[in-house]
Amino acid sequence: MQEKNLMDNFLRVIKYQDNIRGLSSFVNFEDKTRVMSEFVDNIITISTKPFKRKKREALDEIANDQNELFEPGTTKSDPKTATISEIPGKLSDFADMGSMSNVISKLQKMALPEKWDLDIEENIKSNRHQILLKYFYHAFGRALVTSQIVVDECRTVVIFNTGLVDCHYQPIYVFLTKNKPRSKQEWKFNDFFVLGSGIGKRILEHFNPCDLPKAPQYFDDICDLVYDFRKGEPTPDYHHCIIDNIHRWPQSVHEHECPAEWAKIKDEIKPGIADKEKSELFQQLRNVIKENVTVYQRYKLRFDSSIDLAFKKVTWNYKTAVPMYWSIDKKIHLLLPLCLDTEDRVDAALVVNKTAKGYIGDTLFTLDMAYANARLVCRPECEWLST
Repeated sequence: MQEKNLMDNFLRVIKYQDNIRGLSSFVNFEDKTRVMSEFVDNIITISTKPFKRKKREALDEIANDQNELFEPGTTKSDPKTATISEIPGKLSDFADMGSMSNVISKLQKMALPEKWDLDIEENIKSNRHQILLKYFYHAFGRALVTSQIVVDECRTVVIFNTGLVDCHYQPIYVFLTKNKPRSKQEWKFNDFFVLGSGIGKRILEHFNPCDLPKAPQYFDDICDLVYDFRKGEPTPDYHHCIIDNIHRWPQSVHEHECPAEWAKIKDEIKPGIADKEKSELFQQLRNVIKENVTVYQRYKLRFDSSIDLAFKKVTWNYKTAVPMYWSIDKKIHLLLPLCLDTEDRVDAALVVNKTAKGYIGDTLFTLDMAYANARLVCRPECEWLST
């Protein structure tokens, strides 16, 4: 019976260690006799010690003073991490974030300055920082997919990396603590932090530096970030880009190519209108373009000319193509600038997808949509795409 208990405990330790470290070959099971002997003689030591933990107060019982956040008596010698078995796909299901507007405002003030507002938000003060809000939700989702959400072994603290930095280029982390019992979400938002400041002063009492989560990465192959002009111009989906997404074309084009139908709806196009709602308003104009070959050809001519110009630009300067992350297929795509009205002004972006034989122009984005998706990968540093 004693030998059986030892074997059971041994297997429990191995299973725990394998879950924590992700090791598939932690023990050479071909040499079971030697391993069991070492285990029985207490030679094997497992640093995570899953069966005996020191009792301490839960970290979600936080004082107002950040310096009192951690229990002073906690040891500094052996910080540990564990894994969360199941994490909901939505941040709102995983953690109680409180007021998201306050959370995003705090992050915006802490991060390296950049413009996080869409152009249409200048007159909509209650809907600020939509680019940052989209970025933050995707940062959580990417951290989930890449297993970059960590919890201390006592399951009182959760951390993930926002991918943003402060003015000293120190990574900004999200700090979550245990929620109240019987709450909908197991965790709740507490604060943001950087190492060495505020909460970050003592975070290493609970996490090894090597255990801190990495910034979200949206690509595996760096070659996906560059347009290979040797594959030629992209082949566009004309119907989707011209007919389905005609509402994303610049208004000045409609004034020239389809003035009668444009006059009927132009007063209904308000700043900040949702993409779906705007698309519905364009249904009649869409039908005219679809049924009138002459009108369709005029739009197509503009479209082809803008793609030709974009390809010339990317051939001359590879930085013209801007990488973006598309959450629909969870892949990296490239954005090419389109000058649909005049050659001296970019007014839309073509989303291109790399294939084995070339590139396909999948869809058309407004510049706001293009920037918001490109910002997930990194802050765009190009002349044509800016907020």
